[in-house]
Amino acid sequence: EDPPTSVLSAWYLFEHVSRVLGPRKTAESLLESILKLYENEPNDAHLPYNGKIAKLYHHSFLLRLMVRLGLRCFLDNFITPLVEAVGGYKDYDKTEVFLHSHSEKVSKRTSHLKTMDSEHMDASVSDDSSASEKQSS
Repeated sequence: EDPPTSVLSAWYLFEHVSRVLGPRKTAESLLESILKLYENEPNDAHLPYNGKIAKLYHHSFLLRLMVRLGLRCFLDNFITPLVEAVGGYKDYDKTEVFLHSHSEKVSKRTSHLKTMDSEHMDASVSDDSSASEKQSS
């Protein structure tokens, strides 16, 4: 229910609990809770969560999910959240992240495509205008 705690609980406890339960019982008892972690939208109330959400997409955690839930169960349930994450469907634009022991905030942007496009357009317009000025001279 508490996203920051839930992510860390899944990160540290999933392997141990699922090893004891086996793939079928793990899917029955833990699958719904883990899927909810991928559906949660971070907000300003959960700033530390915004940095911890990356653990859900870490290759070692994804491998644990594949092994402990079984490949079929993993593919049936986790493809959509992974494609959305890779495709940028959930954009955490300008997420503020607190550094471990630093008090300063760092503002991160996940997509620089718009700024790059506008800079490229500005550069190409200025290049075109300078070329036309040279031709008229």
